[in-house]
Amino acid sequence: MGHGSYLPFSIDAAPFSIIPYIGLFSAPVFWAIVGLLLASRRFRAALAVLMMHTTAVGFVLWFGSPMEPGDEQWKDFWRTEAVIPTALWSAILLYVAGLVVAWAMAPGGASAGAASDAVRPR
Repeated sequence: MGHGSYLPFSIDAAPFSIIPYIGLFSAPVFWAIVGLLLASRRFRAALAVLMMHTTAVGFVLWFGSPMEPGDEQWKDFWRTEAVIPTALWSAILLYVAGLVVAWAMAPGGASAGAASDAVRPR
């Protein structure tokens, strides 16, 4: 399909990246929802969304996306890496850092959130 790799877009927007074209641009909305869930202390929902995302990333890495089948995405990835390695690896590092922060915020707060739910008046 075009020049370069769609792999970073497919990973950032998983699982919505399986929707051709539109899914590739859903990452900002998806991550805003994750942030909203974490900020509103809805940790169980955030954990569910993060588990769904992480599982979908595994499928995208293995099978590819509608924009790039599995084998093609890796060929395009390495071609792109040869041309713009700094931009590509910076984007991957930023994604991984954000994902680690989201996962770190969710589990620690899940037990605290459950405890605060138990004492909250109804």
